[in-house]
Amino acid sequence: MKQIWKKQKPIMVPQPVAMIATYDADGNVDVMNAAWIGVLEEDMLIMSLSSHQTTDNLKLNGALTISPATKKTAVESDFFGMVSAKRDPQKFARSGFHAHPSDVVKAPVIDEYPLTFECEVTSLGEEDGGFHLIAKIVRILVDDSILTNGNIDYEKMEPICLDAANHEYRVIGAPVCQAFHAGLVLKK
Repeated sequence: MKQIWKKQKPIMVPQPVAMIATYDADGNVDVMNAAWIGVLEEDMLIMSLSSHQTTDNLKLNGALTISPATKKTAVESDFFGMVSAKRDPQKFARSGFHAHPSDVVKAPVIDEYPLTFECEVTSLGEEDGGFHLIAKIVRILVDDSILTNGNIDYEKMEPICLDAANHEYRVIGAPVCQAFHAGLVLKK
């Protein structure tokens, strides 16, 4: 029997844990944890952000990198979501992570994340005290360690998603069945 759940939360899963990396006005690396992200089109990502140092940086540079957090990077990724660069300008340095400049967009590539989308800001609309960001993917960087036969192997990568109902990060698991194939048994 179903019951009415009292918490009105968007608990859709998986809710990817994405690291948004930008440069501030002084060229310092800033990284934030954003779990409100989705695919808009084949080469476009959309996300909802509140006001952060990152949104100031997006206005300034019009570019960002987006990297899914992994089981291996969960502690640092959580830290990036807990600490504001406005209050702690040394936040990135304190993580122990490393970055280098993208050569296609004005944003840093964080070395420890095995998958990075280098993006340009297409739209940054302000609404109700928050921002809706649309980012166009310019290039995708993939570390060899997460590839199998030239394809991204999510079991090797171990991306994490946010379980908003329980305030936990969860690893995205093993394959269940082949997409656009398994349902053929029901097609007449």
